[in-house]
Amino acid sequence: MNIDRFVRPAYTPRFIRPAILCATSALLIAVLCAGCGKGGGPVAGKDPVKKVVKVENNVDALRAWAENNARASVLVHIDPSDDMALFPASRMKDMENAAGHLRRRNAKALDEIGPLIERGGTVSLGYMAGMYKRVIWVIPSIRSVGEDPVEVYKNFLIKQRRYPEAAVADFKAEGKFITGTIAGVPLTITRLADLTLAEGENAIVDIDLSYFPAMRLASPSYYRTGTRSVLEFLRELGKRNVRTKIVTVNLSNVNNQVPMDLRFYGDVIREALAKPGDLVPPGTAKWRSMIRAEDSLGAKRYASAAAIYDDILGTVKDDAGLYFSLAVARGFENKGPECRAALLDAYRLDSQYLKGFFQLARVLADAGKLDAGFEILDTPELAKILAPVELDYQRGLFLYTAHKPFDAAAYLARVAQQRPKDFGLHTILFRAHREAGNDQGQMSALQKLVKIDDGRVRREMPWVYADLGLLYDRDSLWVNASQMYEKYMQVHPGDSLSKVFQKRIDGWKAKKMLKP
Repeated sequence: MNIDRFVRPAYTPRFIRPAILCATSALLIAVLCAGCGKGGGPVAGKDPVKKVVKVENNVDALRAWAENNARASVLVHIDPSDDMALFPASRMKDMENAAGHLRRRNAKALDEIGPLIERGGTVSLGYMAGMYKRVIWVIPSIRSVGEDPVEVYKNFLIKQRRYPEAAVADFKAEGKFITGTIAGVPLTITRLADLTLAEGENAIVDIDLSYFPAMRLASPSYYRTGTRSVLEFLRELGKRNVRTKIVTVNLSNVNNQVPMDLRFYGDVIREALAKPGDLVPPGTAKWRSMIRAEDSLGAKRYASAAAIYDDILGTVKDDAGLYFSLAVARGFENKGPECRAALLDAYRLDSQYLKGFFQLARVLADAGKLDAGFEILDTPELAKILAPVELDYQRGLFLYTAHKPFDAAAYLARVAQQRPKDFGLHTILFRAHREAGNDQGQMSALQKLVKIDDGRVRREMPWVYADLGLLYDRDSLWVNASQMYEKYMQVHPGDSLSKVFQKRIDGWKAKKMLKP
C-alpha cells in the first residue's frame, strides 16, 4: 500500500543549454572511454552480483560508480527521468574538471557541483568521465516504446524537460527502440521487456525506486506495487542477460520522490541479486510472508497484516522496512501506541525513516485514523530531534490532510512568520485558507507567492495571477486586479479565461475606473 503521491515532477533544468558539447570535451570522452568494459561480469538476476550499492540520490549513485572504478559498455538507467543535461559553456570547465577527478576515483569534486546536477546531469557527467560508452534509458512502460511515434518522445523532452529542439533532432524509431543523442551521449529508450545489450557488452545498472510508482501511474489497472511486483521485475531483468559491473539502487530520498513504504525495495533488490536462486518461484519464506501481509493490507485486513509482520520480525532481525510496514498496519488499525513503537524501531535502524513519521501521519489523517495520526505527531522523541517550527509545519500539513483547514491555517500561518520566503509553505497556506473560505488569507498567501518568486509563478503556476486578480476584483481593487489579469494574459493570451479578463479590463477603462 502506497502512502504518498508518486508523481515525479517534470524538471525544468537550471542551465541554459547549448546544442552540442565542445570539441575538446568530445575528444576527452573518446580517450576516457577507451578503457570501458568489454563484456565481463555476472548476469544480473541469474548470477550472484557482489556489488549492489544502495544510495540516497543521483549524485551518490555517480559517486558509487567512481569509487568502485566502474567501467562498462553501457549504463542501463532504469528510471522515469533521463537525468541528463546540456551543460552551458560557462560550466563546461567545471564539468570537465569533475569528470577528470571521477576518472581517478576521486569523488570529492561532486561535493561542489552535486547540487547543480542532482536533478539533471549525473548521467551526462558519468559519460564524460568515461564510465560508459552509451546509455539505455529503461522507462516505466507496459507497452513497447516502438508503439508510439518518435514525436511523442521528442515532445516530452522538449516540453517537459525543456531540451531545445536541436538536442533531440536525431531521434528516430528503430523497431522497439527510440535512438538518438543528447549532448553527444548516445541514447536508446526502451522498456524493460525489450532491454537488449549487444554481444560482448556489459553494463552499470542503475535502478531508481521512483520507477516502480511510475509504473503504477502508467498502468493503474494492471500494475500493483509491492514485493510481488519487485520480484517480477528482477526476474524479468534476469531474462535480459545483462552482464553487470555494478548495480546501484537509488532510494530517491530527495524531495520525497519515493514514499517511505517502498524504501524496503532496496533491501529486496540487494538480497535477490546477491542470491538470484531465491528468485525462482515461489521465493523465500520471508518474501512469501511479505506478499501475504501486503495482500491483507490491500484487503483492509489490517490486524492480519500486523500479525504477519510480527511473525516475520520474530525471525528477521534489524529490518527497518519491515518495522515501517508494521507501523502502517498498526496505524490503519488506529492503534497509535503500537504504530509509534514500530516507527521508532524503523528509525532506530535507519534514520531516513524520520520523514516516514509524517508521511504515515498524513495518510492516516486522510483515512480518518486521526487518533493514530496524532499519536505519531506527539511522539516525544520527535521534539528532541526537530525544531518546534518544523513540528508545527508538520502538524499543519496533517490537519490540512485531515480536512481541518481552519486549524491547519492557524499552524501554517505561525510557521510562515518564521519562514517568510518558503514558496511551498505559502502554496499550502493558500489552499488551507481557500478551503476555510478566508478571502483575506488567500489574498495574503498569493501575494507572498508573487513576491517570493514571480518568475516561478509565471513558469509553473500562472493560475496564481488569475486567482489573485479575482480576489482583488471581488474587493473592488480594480487596478490591482487588472495588473494580475494582464500577467495571466501574457502567459495564456488565447485561452477563454484571458478573454473574460480582457473584457473586464475594457469595461473598467470605458468607465474610467483605471488610471491611464
